[in-house]
Order: sequence, then structure tokens, then C-alpha cells
Amino acid sequence: MRPRTLGLFLPRGQLPGLIGNVLVCRDGKHLTRTYLKTLTPVVPRAFFAFTGWEDGK
Repeated sequence: MRPRTLGLFLPRGQLPGLIGNVLVCRDGKHLTRTYLKTLTPVVPRAFFAFTGWEDGK
């Protein structure tokens, strides 16, 4: 079993060029640094929810 994070990277099943005003993918294969920064608070929440571990807060 894996954390459910695919929707963060492939909303609606495909990799979009833009989400809001943030460029997601520059070359069709690699996520932009700006988009990854927007995920910074989201990915740890998904991880801790999946594992049931405390997040240290």
C-alpha cells in the first residue's frame, strides 16, 4: 500500500502544463522547482496520514 499522492502530480490523470499560475512541467517529463515548492506542505501531510506517525508538532 502506498500514500495517495498521485493526484498531486497527475490531476485528472494527466500532467498539466499549468495549475493556477504555476508552471508544472517544462519539458513533459520534469516538474518545475516552483511547482515542487507548492507541494512542500502537502506531501508530508499525506505521508503522516498514510503512516499514522506523528509529524513532530
